[in-house]
Amino acid sequence: MERENGYMATSTDHTHNTGDGEQCTLSPLVYEFSYSPSENRVIEYLDNMSDSGVEELHIAVDREHGAGEGISAVLDPYPIGRTSRGRVDVSHGFFNEYLYESHEHGANKLLKAYRVMCGFEICLLEQNNEEKVGYLKSNLFGTKYIFYQGEKAVLEIRYATSIFKRRGPRSFSVMFMGILGSSLNEPVVMKNKEPYYNAETNSYSLNFNGRVTTPSVKNFQLIHPLEPTYVTLTFGKVSRFKYILDYTYPWSGVQAFAIALAALDYKVGCD
Repeated sequence: MERENGYMATSTDHTHNTGDGEQCTLSPLVYEFSYSPSENRVIEYLDNMSDSGVEELHIAVDREHGAGEGISAVLDPYPIGRTSRGRVDVSHGFFNEYLYESHEHGANKLLKAYRVMCGFEICLLEQNNEEKVGYLKSNLFGTKYIFYQGEKAVLEIRYATSIFKRRGPRSFSVMFMGILGSSLNEPVVMKNKEPYYNAETNSYSLNFNGRVTTPSVKNFQLIHPLEPTYVTLTFGKVSRFKYILDYTYPWSGVQAFAIALAALDYKVGCD
């Protein structure tokens, strides 16, 4: 089994480990929507926070690039109650390339990202053409990212640094910023799910329901702070150059891809 500093995973469903030591087994968790009262309240909260903003932003980009099925698939928030399953392929070179492939669209590659000097350029792949739909800007240390769609800053991703602390799992947050048509002063904030620590095996664990099979510090689940059981995005390693990327409401495909790119990027003082 391949090992990195960070989350460990076995190929057995519901059994995932992190750190040094033996595997530990967690009870199965469901990270897709279940329509419990508490999660319905989360849905209402997110709808209020993003009222009309995502739709207006989508229309603005459509006018620039032309509306189409591929654009709709990656720029619209995924429907409530469903989970999009896909994968990210990494091609290493002088400047790395990243491809996002969705299982819902016949295993077609929908998005492509190029590593540039100060971040990533994200392009839509449609009919053998590449159209730029976003830019993920990073700082020099890989600890802060801002995702732009057009001229609008949509997301901010911040990783906690641990230069003077004991090495452990990554900690980061994702904020919706400057939502169009919204009068709310505070951004919507999501955080990565804190892994379970097993003192006997000295390992950190997350349950990926068999989707993640290779240990990596890059593996994570993104949750809403008002409902920790509601996992909105899952990202994890399955082989040397392949990762799974599953997401649900409120994320769009391009936003989920940008968050995954931030996790794949080199970091100083986080691991």
